[in-house]
Amino acid sequence: MDLTLFHITDDRQWPCAGEHYLPNTYSVDGFVHCSTAKQVLATAQRYFQGRDDLILLAINTTMIEADIRYENLIGGSELFPHIYGPIPCNAIESAEPLHRGADNEYLAPKMLHRG
Repeated sequence: MDLTLFHITDDRQWPCAGEHYLPNTYSVDGFVHCSTAKQVLATAQRYFQGRDDLILLAINTTMIEADIRYENLIGGSELFPHIYGPIPCNAIESAEPLHRGADNEYLAPKMLHRG
C-alpha cells in the first residue's frame, strides 16, 4: 500500500474545516477518489481538463482509519485508491495548486517530486 495518496479537489472545498475532510462527491460515491503519484496528472487531465481552481492534497495513509481499497469501478485494469471514510485533517500533509502549462496539460507540483 502507498504511504502517500493524492486527492484532487478545488479551492471551494479547501482548506480543511473541522476535524475531517470529505469532498462533495462523498455523499454520492461513498468514498474519496484518490490517485497514486503516478496517476495524478492523467487523472487531472481526464476528469478536470481546463480547470484553474484545482488543489492537490497529499494524504498520509498511516493516519487513515477508514478502509482504503484499490479498485477500478469504471472498467479497465488500472486500480485507483479509494478511501471509504472521512480523512482526518491532520492526515493531509500538504496542499498545492495544480497549474497548467502552455500546452494546457497539468504540471507536476513539487509534492510529486519528493523522494
